[in-house]
Amino acid sequence: MDMPFGKTPLGWRGATNSHQLMTIFAGALLIVTLFCGSVALQRVTPGASASQILDSEHIYNLTNVWTIHLKFARDQWEAMEPKGGGQ
Repeated sequence: MDMPFGKTPLGWRGATNSHQLMTIFAGALLIVTLFCGSVALQRVTPGASASQILDSEHIYNLTNVWTIHLKFARDQWEAMEPKGGGQ
């Protein structure tokens, strides 16, 4: 079956369109997730003022020390402990 140059069989058109739609949807979802993450980061940063800029130059600085507090239930902590008797 010879196809003219630039023509696509009918069976491939649907696959290409669905892949393009999935790619566009995934890209849009990524952009929305990054935007929401940046907004959330600005809200939870202690002492952040409206004029403070949170970009890579200010967040990933060698002099910054970020404090986090993790809380675990006893069974969660025990689940993280290494198994095997310390040999």
